[in-house]
Amino acid sequence: MIEKISVIDMRIFGLFKAFFIGGLKGHFGQYGEDILIHKIFSKRVDNGFYVDIGSFHPFQYSNTAYLWLKGWSGINVDANQKTIAKFKSVRPDDINIYGAVVAQDFAKENHTVTMYASDSAINPMGTCDQESAVVHGFTIKTEVPTLTVKEILSMAGDRTIDFLNIDIEGLDEDIVQEIDFNKYKPKIICIEDAGESISEVLTTKITTTLSEAGYSLDYRIGPSSIFCLATFKIE
Repeated sequence: MIEKISVIDMRIFGLFKAFFIGGLKGHFGQYGEDILIHKIFSKRVDNGFYVDIGSFHPFQYSNTAYLWLKGWSGINVDANQKTIAKFKSVRPDDINIYGAVVAQDFAKENHTVTMYASDSAINPMGTCDQESAVVHGFTIKTEVPTLTVKEILSMAGDRTIDFLNIDIEGLDEDIVQEIDFNKYKPKIICIEDAGESISEVLTTKITTTLSEAGYSLDYRIGPSSIFCLATFKIE
């Protein structure tokens, strides 16, 4: 019995080892974005710091779960209270914020914003964009506290932001334009962009804004564009 347990333990250990060195191709990101993100950072950044805006879930569809398992920490923001409750339970040492990220001008006049979803459960497709809500047929409405990207990034304090993930269903383009890239220079930015082809994505406002800030669009996975800071390239 002892020998059998020992063999099982060794196999489990082998699986975990294979996962962490990249030999086992499991992933958390919806399209496997986290595998590429891990590869970019592997052996170059230890105990890094991430900011995940529109975090959804600690593991499911998460582009930061792999980094967290590797010892990273960061800020998680989502407009669903149930989501943030899960983050507080699973990642208690992270900064976990319940709120909807909106444009600065809107936040000045509004302390809450209407969040649209298909149901009251944790849903990756919730949005504060009314047009997008109509397109998707979202009818459940919730008033959510407003936040600006400036407020969120300031919570990092003196810590360097290594990875910035943005997925806020329809408002990504507006928010990325409000980032102060003179003050914040995340090494890698993963953001959802609505372009349907590579040629279209190359000319979107998101790509233009980040290119002007010193980033290059190096990868496209599903609807996610992954930008690398010019001074931080994959080896």
